[in-house]
Amino acid sequence: MDKLFWRAAMQYFSPSAPYIHPPDKNISRMKTEKITFSLVKHVYEQTITAMLASLFCTSLILFVLYDSRNSNVILLVWAAFTFSVTFARIALVLFFKSYDYAENRLKLWVNLYILGALLGGACWGLMGIYLFPSANPVEQTFMILMVAGVTAGAVPLSAAIPGAAAGFLIAAIVPLILTIALIDNHVYHLFDFALSVYLSLPDSDHTQDA
Repeated sequence: MDKLFWRAAMQYFSPSAPYIHPPDKNISRMKTEKITFSLVKHVYEQTITAMLASLFCTSLILFVLYDSRNSNVILLVWAAFTFSVTFARIALVLFFKSYDYAENRLKLWVNLYILGALLGGACWGLMGIYLFPSANPVEQTFMILMVAGVTAGAVPLSAAIPGAAAGFLIAAIVPLILTIALIDNHVYHLFDFALSVYLSLPDSDHTQDA
């Protein structure tokens, strides 16, 4: 039995065996690109739902903060910018789906998605800079909850493109953290601490996975 086993083993691992071939680097690279494209395609396909949620949250902010007795110029400019970015990202998704050779321009589509994520995060970051300071405590709490909710949904969605997930999270939360840090109130500082911990969690998870 042992002789038969060793004979079979020698035949299997023999350099002259016709069915043994070293791995083809080109085939490995093609498989990697196909897997990567599948992940990117999945991210793009899920983006429409995320953009609809973003439109809904932006509309809620506009409704809550709008004050007919005072000027709403900053609020309206922010809302117009956020709506524009969101619709531009929806248009990007539709163009991606209609483009027949998207797989051949994978890096381009990844970079465009990262750019869209950065702009999307910047919209919420600008809210923290320009709208948060002048809002009352109830409105400020509402805005913090909106940012937390939007980022909690966006980060897992973009996880297949780490640069997009990290960029959106940083652009959305860091300006709010800096704005809250300037408020002389210990309750707000607790909010700031919670947001800082929330911001650091994805990096910790990534480090553990690595």
